[in-house]
Amino acid sequence: MKLTRLTLLEDIKNFSELYNERLSVKSSGQQSMSIPLEFLLKNDVYGFVDKKRKLKGGFVLSRDVEFRWKKLLEINKIDVSHRLADLKESELFEVSCLWKSQDLGGSFGTVYFWLRTILKIQKEFKRYKYFVSGNFNSGINKYYHLCASRIIFSGAVDINSGPRVITVFAYNKNDLLKCFFSGLIQRFVVRKLSSG
Repeated sequence: MKLTRLTLLEDIKNFSELYNERLSVKSSGQQSMSIPLEFLLKNDVYGFVDKKRKLKGGFVLSRDVEFRWKKLLEINKIDVSHRLADLKESELFEVSCLWKSQDLGGSFGTVYFWLRTILKIQKEFKRYKYFVSGNFNSGINKYYHLCASRIIFSGAVDINSGPRVITVFAYNKNDLLKCFFSGLIQRFVVRKLSSG
């Protein structure tokens, strides 16, 4: 399995379909967080591809374009400029649409997925100071809260299926490494101890 940038329209459409199918929040059979193909075509889409050319996960990097989280907050008329007063927008990049398949090959596959993702993101810090990412998963957000430099926004927003709570985090280079190692401890130590 290797991480590669997806450039073919067919591969990007596949990414969109798998992301919407596996990770979109569903309500009454309708996907509420489907990602527009236009958004993917404007940004860099990265995928984990196995030897059979099957997509097993991926993420989107956004630079110097309208960020997904920002557009969502603007649609809901939520102003977070005070939380970004000391940051220039040119110093930010976004990581979004992060997903992984359940059949990555056990613990090794999961560690590889996160390590390669982090190493790729780390390279962006040569130019940018922070990356921003939003999440609707309250369980994961409790964990991310420990790693992020700041919370840009946390609260309810209206999406296709109705109100949902989103938390938008900002991370610097050190936060990213802290999240990775904290995640390893959480996955392999805490879970093992809790399971007896």
